Amino acid sequence: MTDQLLGLLRFVLLAALYLFFARVVWAVWTEVRVPAVSRSTGPVPTMPTDGTAKVPRRQRVTELRVVAPKRHKGHQIEIGSEPLVIGRSENTDLSVADDSFLSNVHARIWIANGAAVVEDLGSTNGTLVNGNRISDVVALRPGDRIQMGSLIVEAER
Repeated sequence: MTDQLLGLLRFVLLAALYLFFARVVWAVWTEVRVPAVSRSTGPVPTMPTDGTAKVPRRQRVTELRVVAPKRHKGHQIEIGSEPLVIGRSENTDLSVADDSFLSNVHARIWIANGAAVVEDLGSTNGTLVNGNRISDVVALRPGDRIQMGSLIVEAER
């Protein structure tokens, strides 16, 4: 082989290594990124219970979008005033039977006083909102990520 051909092959190998490294960094970045919107994982704000509660439109959550696992990615789940119970059991509203890290009855999500809220139902592995384990009812904002087992959903308007 000529020196020019060896130099070209070295350059191609180096470019392939850089492209591979860039792809790995991109995959890690998309999996661990935290949504850009400022988050609050505190308790549900106290609001009047007479139906006059107003949640600003930009902070109102009405549905969830499945982010992971891949086979369910993109599914939309509407949130209503009736609790949406999530778990492995067939008796739950959203059943993910093949997730061994999900409890039979893991968490519930509903709209209370105009705000979407999530509550862990004493699950073994816990429920995370934006990477923080929750123990109380937590208000959701658009962009919040909720992880229950390997199921990850993102709150949307």
